[in-house]
Amino acid sequence: MNIIQKQTGAAGFSKPTTALLLLSLSVVFGIIIASKGFIVALLLISIPFVLILINAIFKSPKLAIYLVVGIGFFAIGLSRYVSGPPYGMSIDGILVLSYIALFFKDFYKRVDWSLASSDVTKMALLWYGYSLFQLVNPEAQSKVAWFYAMRGVSLYMLLMIPLVLMLMRDHKDLNKFLYLWGILSLLGTFKGFMQVTFGPDHWEQAWLDGGGNITHILFGKLRVFSFYSDAGQFGAAQGHAGVMGIIVYLSS
Repeated sequence: MNIIQKQTGAAGFSKPTTALLLLSLSVVFGIIIASKGFIVALLLISIPFVLILINAIFKSPKLAIYLVVGIGFFAIGLSRYVSGPPYGMSIDGILVLSYIALFFKDFYKRVDWSLASSDVTKMALLWYGYSLFQLVNPEAQSKVAWFYAMRGVSLYMLLMIPLVLMLMRDHKDLNKFLYLWGILSLLGTFKGFMQVTFGPDHWEQAWLDGGGNITHILFGKLRVFSFYSDAGQFGAAQGHAGVMGIIVYLSS
C-alpha cells in the first residue's frame, strides 16, 4: 500500500503519467502561445486563478460585490496597458456568477428573495425598463451602442442592489466596503499625483497620442485622468469619495 502511495501523485496518477501529462500540457501551451501571442499566454496563465476565484465566489457570493467594485476602478486603466481582453464584460460575468452561486449555495433551502424587496430595487427595475424602452427609440442609431451604454447606466445597478440587500446585512460589511472604496480612491489620487509630477507613462502617452490629447491636453496642460476612463470621471470619483470620507469622519 505504501509503495502504491509513493508512486502515485495527488490526483491518483502514477508519477511517470503525471510527468508525461505536464510535459504534454507544456508543449501544447507553448505551441498555442507561439502561434497566438502574448494575450493568449496571459489567458492561459490566468485559467487556474479564474477557477480558484469561481470556487471562492461559490463559497461566498458576497466576494463578487467587492470584486465588481475593484474591477470598476481598474478596468479602463488596465486596457491602456494590455488591450484585447474585454475587461468590462468581466463585471457582467461576475454578477451573473454571483446569482448562480447564491442559488446553489442555498440549493436545499429556499433563497430569501424578500430581502431584496425594497423601493430602491423597484426604482432600479423601473429605470432599467426605461433603458430597455430605448431600443424602440426612433432616434437610436445603434443597438450595439445601446448594449454597451445600457450595462453601465442601468443593468449593473439592477443586479447590484439586490445582491447588496441580500448579502451585506452587517455593519462590518459596510465598513469593509468603505475601506475598499477609500483605499482604491487613494490609489487613484496617488496615480493622478504621479501624472502631474512625472507626466504620463509610455502607455498613457500612447493613449493621449491616439486621440486622448484632444480632450486631455488643454492649453498645453494635462487634465489628470489617473487610471480612470477620463479626467471628468476621475474628478467626479475623487469628489464623491471625498464627500463620503468627510461624512464618515464626522459620524465616527
